[in-house]
Amino acid sequence: MAVTKTPAILIPYPFAAEDHQAFNAKVFADAEAAYMYRQEELTPELLETRVLELLRNPEKLRQMSEKMSDLVLIDSAQRLADLISQVS
Repeated sequence: MAVTKTPAILIPYPFAAEDHQAFNAKVFADAEAAYMYRQEELTPELLETRVLELLRNPEKLRQMSEKMSDLVLIDSAQRLADLISQVS
């Protein structure tokens, strides 16, 4: 999402190991690049409201897209390789 600058509504899988999806989604939500809702708090009405709000507000989508692009790590594979080589 960050590479493609795609704003999102994230609904983390509630049974993911150690709640890792929620932790990852929170990074995007805290950066105002996405909305995050836990499955147990999301209703069809809330989802419909949020989707329609975004579709009707291209400026908000543009802002979210800009914030999403701030989260891009183009060289993430190299960074991970560097970290692994440091601890080896």
